[in-house]
Amino acid sequence: FLKIFQNEHKGLDTQEKNSIKKIQLIEARESLKPRYKKRLKLINRFGIHNGKLLDLGCGEGHFLKYASSHEWDVSGIDLKVENTEFAKKILEIRNIQCTPLEQALLPEKTFDVVTIYDLIEHLAHPFSELKKIHKLLRPGGLVVISTPNVKNSFFMKELWTGYIIKGHIYFFSKKTLTQMLQRTGFKVIFSKTENAKKGLFNIPGKIRIKPKSLLGRFWYSVKRDLRNTFNPMHYIGPLFSICGYGFNLIIIARKHDKH
Repeated sequence: FLKIFQNEHKGLDTQEKNSIKKIQLIEARESLKPRYKKRLKLINRFGIHNGKLLDLGCGEGHFLKYASSHEWDVSGIDLKVENTEFAKKILEIRNIQCTPLEQALLPEKTFDVVTIYDLIEHLAHPFSELKKIHKLLRPGGLVVISTPNVKNSFFMKELWTGYIIKGHIYFFSKKTLTQMLQRTGFKVIFSKTENAKKGLFNIPGKIRIKPKSLLGRFWYSVKRDLRNTFNPMHYIGPLFSICGYGFNLIIIARKHDKH
């Protein structure tokens, strides 16, 4: 995005570039705001309302920007240079590192919360990463993990969406992820699954891309709403999620003080 931004606006003066950058920032914040609000609300339930938060695989840093606007002291790590450059230059987040976790310059017993959204399934050594996270957290600190739930593959088997996604190395259920967290010094205090309809019966097909034009986006939304209206999983999916078969597995674990 940063390269596109730089190339497309070479002929503009500084004020015009800043105006465009501001508009893009506002759009990014607003479109993802409900998701980020939900994340912080869940963390707040366990007695931590602000403090030091580290987001691993932070991407362009939109979640960090939202958290910082709610009085969190934020840091992030991502392996893509373009993501960390966007976070620093466009979102103006200072504490961003482009490096693997094991090489990051982070003091131990510093963070109140470490978040790992849609990342742990990509890690070659998740056990080692969790041990490192344990060292970075203060006593009683939280690790928040979101990852595809392998129990969602119950019906689709080898055709499951989670198996098709490029870059996934490990697949977890609540049981296996809880066991690994316990072995690395954590106690699971919350878990749930959601969005069962994403993979429970769906055969992976073409990826739908949202159009850029206003009319195209409107028609895209109409078709999406019609699909949901006549899709039985729109109504019974939440029941599968409650029973542990949702596509997304969300787990929060607290650091053991005596580990």
